[in-house]
Amino acid sequence: MNGVRPKGKRRDYPWRRWNRRLLLGVVCLAVLIGLAVAGVQWRADSSLQKRMEAIRAKGEPVTPEELAARHPAPSKEQDAGESYGKAGESLREDIIAKEYQARMRSLYDTRLKNHIGEELLQWMEAYLAGQADALNALLDAADRPPARFNLDLSRGFEAPLPNLLELRGSAQLLQLEAFVAAEKGESERAARAVRAILAMDHTMRDAPLTIMQMIRLALRSMACESIRRTLPLAGYSDGQLLLLGRALAETDDPEAVTRAFIGERAMGLQAFERPEYMIPDLREADKWLPGAGSLASGVVRLSLAASGERERYLDIMTRLVEASRFPVPEAMEQVRQLERETLATARTLLPSMTDWIIPSFGRCILQLARNDAELRCAMAAVAVERHRLARGAPPEAIQELVPEFLPGLPEDPFDGEPLRYSNDNDGYTLYSIGMDREDNGGVPTDTNSGDDVVFRVGRGE
Repeated sequence: MNGVRPKGKRRDYPWRRWNRRLLLGVVCLAVLIGLAVAGVQWRADSSLQKRMEAIRAKGEPVTPEELAARHPAPSKEQDAGESYGKAGESLREDIIAKEYQARMRSLYDTRLKNHIGEELLQWMEAYLAGQADALNALLDAADRPPARFNLDLSRGFEAPLPNLLELRGSAQLLQLEAFVAAEKGESERAARAVRAILAMDHTMRDAPLTIMQMIRLALRSMACESIRRTLPLAGYSDGQLLLLGRALAETDDPEAVTRAFIGERAMGLQAFERPEYMIPDLREADKWLPGAGSLASGVVRLSLAASGERERYLDIMTRLVEASRFPVPEAMEQVRQLERETLATARTLLPSMTDWIIPSFGRCILQLARNDAELRCAMAAVAVERHRLARGAPPEAIQELVPEFLPGLPEDPFDGEPLRYSNDNDGYTLYSIGMDREDNGGVPTDTNSGDDVVFRVGRGE
């Protein structure tokens, strides 16, 4: 019958047709956006993979998993955590105590030639007695085959690190042992303590992380300072000096910081897959709205991929790795060139890792150079003392140490020239021209300045 709808058939209103068209349009738009995103991601991943393969072709790891394969976990017998870690744990409460910190500042402020004051010396002896178990553990560890820490690098940014404060406290305990022994003229006891500080270098030398290399250099600097302080007082024999010189030389590893940069490159690449490591606020977003953090991380991840930031990061890190293999002047010029290029490059609105890695890694290169200068000064000072024992007086010129006491002239890492040396009635001075690359006459200054790196040894009293 006309005007009567068949039973079960719905009337197709115009607004329904518009809804279907709108829904179809939204679906098509979503598909197009998805395809565009997939295309951008594929293109970015393809470009990234080419760079990663080029790095692998050099035999260098480029992911945390590859890094872990390059640095497998040590056996239990070789795990430094079983020896150094346990010794450090027993020092934890002491090293954060205000009295301990005040005493150590007082000790480091003691003038070069002066003996340690009686009251401070008594505190040092009491502290050593109270930490006898930890001290013996550290001394025994130095006599065993080299150990290293288990870092489990496959966990990336979540890789466990040893307690760096406890490591420093362990080195300070050995320093106190060396200083007290030197005050008493117990040369073998002092020499063994200094060698034990240097043995701690083995635990971190291969660690492909800048934080581990920086603490390694800090501990090596403490060993050099211990040698400088004990040389005038301990009365080391030629044999003891020979062993100290060898122990110092074993810590000289030009590739250590390069390995750390390679490791940081692999670790940093992980941050592009998990941007919450770069932007900690993303982790907090889920507290306000469930799922918001994951959604925001995905948006950031896509943006970083589309902007080419990952490829830029890899390129810059690779150039920093190569720069670290050059002598300091050339390395720092390459770092400065990278900084200039970075400043001239347009940035995204998102935080750029390259904005801070270049200057921070440049500082690592400079810190290594400064520490190398201290190391070479200490090695030369040991040679000067051996010359003094053999000839009855220190040399008039550093060239007199070669080849009997040194295989070659120790180079200043900042300019490639021999270390500067002068001898006077009160002692002798070895120094490097330092970060500013200007010879300031070897006048001791603040250790954090760019002035000369000075190693002054006074006459024994």
